[in-house]
Amino acid sequence: MMFVEALRQSPAVLISFAVLFGLMVGSFLNVVIHRLPKILERQWRAECAELSGSAPAPAAVRYNLVVPRSACPNCGHRITALENIPIASYIALGGKCSACRAPISIRYPVVEAISGLMSGYIAWRYGPSAAMCGALLFAWAMIALAFIDLDTFYLPDAITLPLMWAGLLFNVGATFTDLRSAVIGAAAGYLALWSVYWVFKLATGKEGMGYGDFKLLAAIGAWLGWKMLPLTILLSSLVGALIGIGLMVLARHGRNVPIPFGPYLAVAGLIALFWGEAINRRYLALVHGLVPTDRGKIDKPIGRHTTERKKMSGKTRSGRHAVTRAAADSGTHRARAGAHRGRILRRRRDRDRRPREDERPPRRAHERRLA
Repeated sequence: MMFVEALRQSPAVLISFAVLFGLMVGSFLNVVIHRLPKILERQWRAECAELSGSAPAPAAVRYNLVVPRSACPNCGHRITALENIPIASYIALGGKCSACRAPISIRYPVVEAISGLMSGYIAWRYGPSAAMCGALLFAWAMIALAFIDLDTFYLPDAITLPLMWAGLLFNVGATFTDLRSAVIGAAAGYLALWSVYWVFKLATGKEGMGYGDFKLLAAIGAWLGWKMLPLTILLSSLVGALIGIGLMVLARHGRNVPIPFGPYLAVAGLIALFWGEAINRRYLALVHGLVPTDRGKIDKPIGRHTTERKKMSGKTRSGRHAVTRAAADSGTHRARAGAHRGRILRRRRDRDRRPREDERPPRRAHERRLA
């Protein structure tokens, strides 16, 4: 209980704990990235053997995410506890196996570092809340899916489907969006890429993407709602196109060689989670001339036609309109200039209301004496 209270009262303690815990989760994610595709492949081979009527080959050892212990793929050296410390053990070993000195892939510390840094950022952004727990699960799943797809072109149902259902459950309490938006987002995310898949297949006779991409976008829609789907699709397509063109030009990547789409969806989903609402507000401001405010709401359009309508209606005074224009511009100089213009307009209005000298009534005798 004391530890929980310390996490709630001290942001520094919470962020530090999140970074350390994220590093440990990143170490486990490396195991998931390496072993889960192999586990699924063994299951598929066993199912194919059962359907064909042949006896499946007996498994030599028990193999899952927990056992056997991690070992060097080159010499079979069992990784000790000291050699399994995230990032630190890689640096201490010089990136090589302690037994055979075979090089260790740089991907292992990269995954651990990404997981730790992202966990710390999520703890700083959301604080101790349900949103923090949900964002951590979402981010860790995106990391695992991105690297699995890079290695094997698989997006396992063992991750995408539970991720989608978890997103719906988290949004029962409107953690990231309301439940209706989450359900629509899950359905729309799946159907959007499913439609693209069939249009491309009917037009070219080839499969442009796999069903795992549909399920991943459905999971993103379940977590973030349908409003984030256009941004996610746009960002993933843009990044995928740029990287694909770069690979074809610089690395001589063949046009017929497939490129995994899952990593781009995962990156776009994380961007939408952290900054999606701000990006959407800025986009609306550019397209429709709307002014985003500090509270996340959007004011009415500001422009010459709006000013003319207000003047014609007579409901807004010129000075008030000038102050409103200056406040919308959010600049000190413009605010002062607008207030100055308002004062000038009010003086002109008051001067016009005063009667002219020839229209004033004649003064009385006692008034002339006092004058």
